[in-house]
Amino acid sequence: MKLRCSPVKISVDLAFMVSWAVLFVAVNAQSAHANNVECIGANTTGPCLVTPDCFDPMYATAVIDKDENMTLPSRHRRISGHFEDTDVDFNIYFPPENQWQGRFFSYVYPDQNSTAIDRRIGFALDSGAYLIQVSGTSGYRADAAAAKFSRSILANYYRSVPEHVYGYIYGGSGGSYMTIGAMENTVGVWDGAVPIVIATPVSIPLNHAVRNMASAVLRNKSSHIVDSIRSGDVGKAMSNLSEAEASVFREATLLGVPMEAWENFSGLASSRMLKVLWSSVKNIDPSYADDYWSKPGYMGSDNSTLSDVLHRNFVNLTATMKKVIETTGDVDLVSNVTLEGVTDKIVNFDGLEFTLLDTDCSSKVGTLTGTWNPITKSIMVTKDNSDIVLGNLTQGRRIRVDNSWFIAMHTYHRHQIPNRPGFYGFDQFMGPDGAPLYPQRAVQAADEVAKGACGGCTHSGNITGKMIIVDNLLDSDAFPWHADWYKSQVQRTLGSSFDDNFRLWYNERADHFFEPVAENLKDFIVDYTGMYEHAMRSLSAWVEDGIQPPISTSYRVQNSQVVLSGKADERHGI
Repeated sequence: MKLRCSPVKISVDLAFMVSWAVLFVAVNAQSAHANNVECIGANTTGPCLVTPDCFDPMYATAVIDKDENMTLPSRHRRISGHFEDTDVDFNIYFPPENQWQGRFFSYVYPDQNSTAIDRRIGFALDSGAYLIQVSGTSGYRADAAAAKFSRSILANYYRSVPEHVYGYIYGGSGGSYMTIGAMENTVGVWDGAVPIVIATPVSIPLNHAVRNMASAVLRNKSSHIVDSIRSGDVGKAMSNLSEAEASVFREATLLGVPMEAWENFSGLASSRMLKVLWSSVKNIDPSYADDYWSKPGYMGSDNSTLSDVLHRNFVNLTATMKKVIETTGDVDLVSNVTLEGVTDKIVNFDGLEFTLLDTDCSSKVGTLTGTWNPITKSIMVTKDNSDIVLGNLTQGRRIRVDNSWFIAMHTYHRHQIPNRPGFYGFDQFMGPDGAPLYPQRAVQAADEVAKGACGGCTHSGNITGKMIIVDNLLDSDAFPWHADWYKSQVQRTLGSSFDDNFRLWYNERADHFFEPVAENLKDFIVDYTGMYEHAMRSLSAWVEDGIQPPISTSYRVQNSQVVLSGKADERHGI
């Protein structure tokens, strides 16, 4: 793309910029604005409307802690700081003035630190932009405050600053929540956004629930499924499956698991994320597991072939601490607890929870966190346990070993039909009369997770700048049809201005993660970093110079699967 030329004078180098440095001083992030009006919604549980002329009391004061010249990945100025009375810090990476073209990029992710990787820094600098990276938070408010603060200090680092400095925000997966939240709830902070592998109000933890349910049932047929996918005969994957196995395969497919993603069966079957996410469901819907195991309509009380398969890995027993040894030399571990009474058949069971019981086993002392070693039948206890739990780790004490929550989570998606229309992947859980086939929970957990992650946004589609979504067709973490759903929300909201403000680009042979492709997967997926970098540059050219980006990918949705044309000249996108 043609990079936009800025009206700034090309006369100041990094050595000169040292004289403009502001070191170790507190700077009000809103000091550049005449109106000191608090942002609407700043003190509510809902979204906060951030504009250039309001201040957010949560991030009212920014402090510059360090200002230094850097040489890698290329020459730039790094400004490190934090917001007072928070644990949020940030880094701003300024290019030399002769490279800066009047724009900045904000990269967001919920649990990132504020130090950007070299490729991200280099991409921004090569794009004529400075980069902002804020330590991870829920929502967009800290990133908005950092963006506004960066504009307010530009005169300290550049002799001439354009009247309007363009801003663009991007982030993937959990960062897509933040990116979409920013574009629906800020005005004049960013001019455009690139959400990547997007999550929606039905994504977390429901995508992982159905994946793990299907992979648990299909595990013994994994070789057949992988061979079928690799042969190019996707339909063949359904052959040689029992009735129960075929029904689960269809359920996962209709909910959005990409058919071809099953080629990486071991990756799709990973339960790591489900184990991370069930704690959120525990907080939001604490009675779910009890209901699963005791009430009709849930698989826990069902006597079907499917329930037999899922429940063969269920465990609920009381063990005894046989040996407790304090550990040394590891700052994260405090002791190694060996258990007695754990049968050999469960040593490899997944999703185990350990609950310390009082001396007569009548009540709980607390949950014990650590790493289970199935070979030694021991728990490596971490230091983040409560003092009362750590103080009661003694030989002879009893521990409840249980994975009832983990097992119950495998069918949670069946009990979470969205209240909002348009989520067609969930139609399979409704009968001909429109009534749910399974009991529905009083709380929509995935919607609550989404609201928390995006700062209270509702995924209304009411975006305040231009947007290019980059999504991947082999993504079994963020299902491809979810991007189609959000596209429909934007289209409904923007109406006739939709094509002037929105694009959706799908990538083939790419999955979810930003990390470099592992060696064993290089014949399966491709690195898509260049695709969203292309989108960022196309976005800035669209906003600043009116250069239309490639039109959206042409596709159809069939049984919740996003299907592209077999002809390259009909697919569009990039």
